[in-house]
Amino acid sequence: MRRADRADRAGGLQAAQAQLREARDDAAARQEQFEKELATARSLADMNRELASDRAARCTELEGIIRELQRNMEARAGRAGVAAPFCCPSCLAGDGC
Repeated sequence: MRRADRADRAGGLQAAQAQLREARDDAAARQEQFEKELATARSLADMNRELASDRAARCTELEGIIRELQRNMEARAGRAGVAAPFCCPSCLAGDGC
């Protein structure tokens, strides 16, 4: 084989190796960015789940408070001999039954 042919092949091999390194570096950068985005998405999902749980607990707490207020109003109305002014949360809110 001639020297010129060897030099051409060596140059082509070096160019191919450079392209391969560049492609690997690009793939590694994309993988790193993907992992960051995935971690962010997971973190947001966890926060959303936690907030939803907190809201559900607060709703349950408020429903208990409303029931206790209704019982208290009914008891007071019963002692006074008048009908309770509110029979349900809808009436309490002014929407009626």
